Amino acid sequence: MKPKKMRQKTNSRLKGATFERKIAMKMNDFFNTYALPYLVKRNLEQYREKDQGDLIGVPGFCFELKNYAQGCRPKKSWWEQVCRAAGEDDFPILIYKFNRKPVEVQMPVAMFFAFQVKDYPKSFSEHFVIMEFAEFMYFLCCFLKVQHE
Repeated sequence: MKPKKMRQKTNSRLKGATFERKIAMKMNDFFNTYALPYLVKRNLEQYREKDQGDLIGVPGFCFELKNYAQGCRPKKSWWEQVCRAAGEDDFPILIYKFNRKPVEVQMPVAMFFAFQVKDYPKSFSEHFVIMEFAEFMYFLCCFLKVQHE
């Protein structure tokens, strides 16, 4: 009889940090492509203080990243976490990935109205949309370009 293979336990903190570095690099590539003056990096304060985003470098945004083995949709608690960290001043952005699935992003519907409607209803902040990472980055770069004009 063959001995069973022992499944190696995943170091979740290392897996999360690796995912954060990878996403930060991809975001910086997009910003460079669109000539935007942003440099995203990991927020090392997140380990010392509660309710901090995982990435910093884009004012007005709070990025929370999750990299999980199983699942297909983000947990409600993840969205609540990034909303707490974003507070009243920043847009909460949840970037997540499950094994063998593409990276996806959850963002508030309010981002679609931020420049068109100055005083949009608070309910716009309670609803969100989900899209793949590349589409989100294109949208974010367009959003930021408008701010710089």
